[in-house]
Amino acid sequence: MRDEKHRSEIFKDFDNHDRFKFPEEVVRVTAGKGGESLLVFLNNKTVLYDTGMAYCGDKLILNIEKALKGKPLDYVLISHTHYDHIGALPFIVKRWPNVLVMGSLKAKKVFESDGAKTLIKKLGEVARDNYTDDNKINIPKDGFRIDRVLRDGEDFYIGDSYIHIIETK
Repeated sequence: MRDEKHRSEIFKDFDNHDRFKFPEEVVRVTAGKGGESLLVFLNNKTVLYDTGMAYCGDKLILNIEKALKGKPLDYVLISHTHYDHIGALPFIVKRWPNVLVMGSLKAKKVFESDGAKTLIKKLGEVARDNYTDDNKINIPKDGFRIDRVLRDGEDFYIGDSYIHIIETK
């Protein structure tokens, strides 16, 4: 009984909340089931927040290109290293090789671990097999990188705007 009351108190402010409604400078470019991908426009720069799953990497590229309308992709910001949030990163860095990929020190270490990349690939293959009928979609193991480590409390400036970094366990 206590848990039900507590839950209702927590969620009371979210009645009729539309999780797909974003400010005009944020475009949802998610290409399939799994983690979200959002393209943020700040001061003539573009930031991709997460990349979603690998099985829909080609469609993600098309969604991003459509939203960019000829502009370059400047940054990728990785929230965390779950396969449904970073799986399509190799597609992004192949299409935009000069993009600056940012994430935590832990993400950098994960991307440098052969065992972790093998697991990311295996989980991506399971997702592909569950969400598509095309078992020929390549799920890459390589192409993961962090170019700039962001730390807790840091402000990453883009012109006169910034993204405040909050690292959680």
